[in-house]
Amino acid sequence: MTEQEVAELQSHVASRRWRSVAGIVEPLSRRKLDGALFPVFEPLLAVKDYVIYKTVIQLVGKMRNPPAAAFDAVLNTWQTTWLFDCPQCTDYALKSLLTLDPQNPRIVDEIARCLTVDNYQVHKDCAAALMKIDSPAARRVLEQFESYLPRQYTEKLMVDLLAKIRAHLEATQ
Repeated sequence: MTEQEVAELQSHVASRRWRSVAGIVEPLSRRKLDGALFPVFEPLLAVKDYVIYKTVIQLVGKMRNPPAAAFDAVLNTWQTTWLFDCPQCTDYALKSLLTLDPQNPRIVDEIARCLTVDNYQVHKDCAAALMKIDSPAARRVLEQFESYLPRQYTEKLMVDLLAKIRAHLEATQ
């Protein structure tokens, strides 16, 4: 990213032209930017426009050599994106967090919080992340997965997900 592109982005952010900002950050999310650019994108994590914070979460997760503050910023953004008692952009947030610091125990804590929502996609993303982390804390959450859920599920997708979790636990013991 050139200095001119950075200046243009910062100008759009300062004037709150979110469509212009989205037009700049969306193509950048496909690239692997240097972690030194994190301060340019950090303010965008607080923007309440879904396209912007989702894209910036993705972008930060792909940065080369991001600063330690990137993990906290992505986690804080994910924690503040809940709409109607459901976390938004869970898949992007988990991918980024697992890239930034896969063994950070706060990921498991936030996943446990997310499991209380009634949303299969969130449950699926969280289960996949827990299986990938495979720490003692992640295994405990997987072992107690059903106890976190807000109701008993009979839908085939969820039954299959629970079977996959049990198979993973059996295979890794």
